[in-house]
Amino acid sequence: RLLSDAMSRDGRLAVLCSDTEFYSFNRQINRLVEVLGPAVTVVCVPVEPAASFQQRFLHRAKELRGKINVVYVSHVTYKTQETLLGNVSEFARAVEGAVGRFEPSAMTEVWSEPASTTGKTRESVKNG
Repeated sequence: RLLSDAMSRDGRLAVLCSDTEFYSFNRQINRLVEVLGPAVTVVCVPVEPAASFQQRFLHRAKELRGKINVVYVSHVTYKTQETLLGNVSEFARAVEGAVGRFEPSAMTEVWSEPASTTGKTRESVKNG
């Protein structure tokens, strides 16, 4: 429900997440990609090395400012059960500041397959 509600008026969805989200999220996002194809964009930030994850995630969020509808990141990694985010509220505020407001007209096509389902992350960027 969250993902379908977050779609832009033109039917596009852009999600920023980690590469180790829990199975239920991966299953749902992969199904949306399967059904909607290029209308769904998923950008996965690798968790490893965990010590720099928050900085790398925020950097990626800033790069995609105005192009993301949903930011989804787990407090704990799926693979290792390691805590990624020390202060979730502080991280959420930083991400909100980095991403800014979603602008459908600013969307570029960015594609990344979640590593937890493919074993590796592949990403390409096309200016639209």
